[in-house]
Amino acid sequence: MYIEAKARGIKYLAWMTNPVNGYFYWTSDPISLSLDESVFNKEPSQESLTIAKDYVDRIIEKGEKPFYILPFLNISKTSNLVKSLKGVIKHLLRRIKNTKTSFYEDSTSSTWNFFERSYKSIYLRYDSLVVDNSNLILYPLHYEPEAALSYLSEFYSNQVYLIENIIKCLGVKQTLVVKEHPAQSGMLLTKKYQSLRKNNPGLVFLPSSISSFDVIKKSESVITLTSHLGWEAIILGKPVILLGKMFYDKHPQINKINTFEELREFLKNKKYIIPQKSDTLNYVANLLDISYLGTPFPSNELYDEENILNIKEAIAKALSL
Repeated sequence: MYIEAKARGIKYLAWMTNPVNGYFYWTSDPISLSLDESVFNKEPSQESLTIAKDYVDRIIEKGEKPFYILPFLNISKTSNLVKSLKGVIKHLLRRIKNTKTSFYEDSTSSTWNFFERSYKSIYLRYDSLVVDNSNLILYPLHYEPEAALSYLSEFYSNQVYLIENIIKCLGVKQTLVVKEHPAQSGMLLTKKYQSLRKNNPGLVFLPSSISSFDVIKKSESVITLTSHLGWEAIILGKPVILLGKMFYDKHPQINKINTFEELREFLKNKKYIIPQKSDTLNYVANLLDISYLGTPFPSNELYDEENILNIKEAIAKALSL
């Protein structure tokens, strides 16, 4: 639709949730979360700076999470197993009855993958976060499959190969810590990642249930494709090496690399740029200056009268520009 709209000169509005809950903004195009440099090359408004400071302080002091991550936190292994079993039974009944369903309703691979992850989480164990005499390099695992891999970081979409290459870049006394995505618990227990772990004994696997803030604070740096955890690390003042196209890729202290040779140089010689709080505040405020009140993302507030009104006003304003 975007390609056709562009060819016909039709304005195409693609939204993205602002990291500050309750706001959203229009992206440059629907296949990238990266924003134009001009958004951040100006003085932000005082109102946005005030909101930004309150937001950043809440992240630092309370570890506040985006609303869309909250439903995946604190889900028990038992409830996941029960849910996955129900999915398998439903899937088998459909097969027996030969009921026609859409791909999204009856995806064989996703059904069995969820069951495998849930079942293995009962008896397989993760590693401990305590690693003596080692500097931790954190890589947050991305949800599979997702646009974050296919479009926003297409050259690193195979995470097994990516992790293998990151390991090759580590210096002496550096350990790679991989933390699961909160919406895909048990992924590190699947066969491909367990094989990776077996062949790389220095690798540390952490469950989705562990606090990302605890891991960030104990890490030397973070390597990510597009994870929101990378944004949390910036706010907490940890160096972030970004490989994908994300809303925070224009942050003045973001670390970018083009090759794995560069990554090895970064890690071994600790050539990191450390995020500064003042620049992060300005960055959040600049993003707020182009944002609108409202939550287009599926949520409990989606169909609230006030939320619908806010989104309608944002669309009208964008179309009038």
